[in-house]
Amino acid sequence: MRSVTYVIMRNLINTIHRADRAEEIVSLQQELALHVRTQVQQKQQLEEGFQKIAETHARISNGDLSVRVNLSEGHALWNVAGSLNNLLNRMQRMKSDADMLIVTRQAAYQVSSVLHQAVATGTMTNMHLPTTGTPLDPVIIELNNVARNATSHSQSRYGSTLG
Repeated sequence: MRSVTYVIMRNLINTIHRADRAEEIVSLQQELALHVRTQVQQKQQLEEGFQKIAETHARISNGDLSVRVNLSEGHALWNVAGSLNNLLNRMQRMKSDADMLIVTRQAAYQVSSVLHQAVATGTMTNMHLPTTGTPLDPVIIELNNVARNATSHSQSRYGSTLG
């Protein structure tokens, strides 16, 4: 009887061990499935991020400096997108500054031509320069004031000698 009890107990213990292992296997399978799902989601997120960055690069290469990479803060490529967006902001400011420099250079040439012609013909008092929307505008305003003051000064001088 003792040997029968021993055999039964041993079988029960083995069955319990197998059940424990089966539970461990199920638990490990669940963890593995969760890990695989997480990996798939991360891969999809990366692919989406790479696609958005590639689209942004394509638009930049076609001259569109106003485009930005729009990724949420928790995105795996958020830091890359943020750095690219900062670079684009700087490039856009530099382009704007370069455009303003070109316009200012053209305005300076026009002001120089008008001044040269006014001095050469002695018509400085009749000169009026239009503002240009550039950093030269304060200089243009002062030149117009000088011309206006020269006109009023010469009129008052000639007016007193003629009368």
